[in-house]
Amino acid sequence: MDTDIWRFLCACTGSDEPQPLFCAAEAIAEVEAGRPNSLFAVHHRGQWYSYAATPDWTAVAVASVRDPSDSLWVVVGISAAGHVWELRPRTRVETSGQLPRETGMTNLGAVDQTVFACGMGRVVYRREPGGGSWTDISAPWPDASEGVVGFTAIAGRDASLVYAVGWKGEIWALSEGRWRAEDSPTNANLNAVAVSDDGEVYCVGDDGVMLHGRNGMWTMIDTGTDVDLQDVCMHGGEVFVASDFQVFRLEDGFLTLDLAGDGDSSLTCLKLRSGGRGGVLYSLGTHDVFQRTDEGWGRLA
Repeated sequence: MDTDIWRFLCACTGSDEPQPLFCAAEAIAEVEAGRPNSLFAVHHRGQWYSYAATPDWTAVAVASVRDPSDSLWVVVGISAAGHVWELRPRTRVETSGQLPRETGMTNLGAVDQTVFACGMGRVVYRREPGGGSWTDISAPWPDASEGVVGFTAIAGRDASLVYAVGWKGEIWALSEGRWRAEDSPTNANLNAVAVSDDGEVYCVGDDGVMLHGRNGMWTMIDTGTDVDLQDVCMHGGEVFVASDFQVFRLEDGFLTLDLAGDGDSSLTCLKLRSGGRGGVLYSLGTHDVFQRTDEGWGRLA
């Protein structure tokens, strides 16, 4: 994709092997003219392919799961206003929809073959199998004394325990249909959360904040930086973290630089996505897409 024309927004990996990278992008000239838009594309076997839908809204997140209703997998995209785009890659069928109410949606998370959507006001929706209806399972709405808060990311190893993080350092856990507020050691905005196979949770946020813990026990990790950390990802048993312009790897309790621009050239990062068993880690920024294999990092766009 020509990054002079298109600006990447968000991404997810597919659910089947080999796991392709699905991206949402926007036409820069259209946005500068005041016309929001999204293009959905996939990088598969070394090539970029775009899909038919070009909605007049900006995608804030995409996620993929295998739909239990028909064993086919589905890619879901949303806008901040709750617009929904769905794709079934095997059939190339695309559909559009809307969340039950328009809200400040921020992100999607795929947990145990279920898509969760989260947003401001601690709003959370769960996508139901089949027709793609959505159920409101939101955490308690904030009262006036709490000010403006909301969720920016949601993740879990399985549906029995799901974590949502967000503004002012909030961490909430959903278990057996009930939300509980965790005692967070920070009031910095948290931007991302990831859960390892053994249930360990990692959160990252503004001003270099990184947390590690589970079930009400959280500790700060000294990252050695005050840059905003935008994403965290489990890959190959390791923890990777992205800022706006760099990718780090957590090694012996410290962040070590893993990907950065060369010399005077800057690199855009923002999002990390793991290809799972395929052994590929993707870094997606507004103007750059890289993949990390056993041979190191290589550019895709």
